[in-house]
Amino acid sequence: MDKMSTSKTRRRHIRFPHSLLEGIEASLARECSQNFSAWVVEACRLRIKSESAVNKALKSGRSSCLRITQATKI
Repeated sequence: MDKMSTSKTRRRHIRFPHSLLEGIEASLARECSQNFSAWVVEACRLRIKSESAVNKALKSGRSSCLRITQATKI
């Protein structure tokens, strides 16, 4: 195993627009939290869950569902 991985996690380096970081930092402050990684992981889980629900609805033929890009747009 390399330095970038543990048995359960893997490190990824990403860049964020300044305005997005400001929003995340404001959210963390409202939550009285300093755990940036946990915030990002939870946001990713919510996005995956949202996309999964939209895909399931689209497959079942419900026409009132929004497209994934619209439903998850920030």
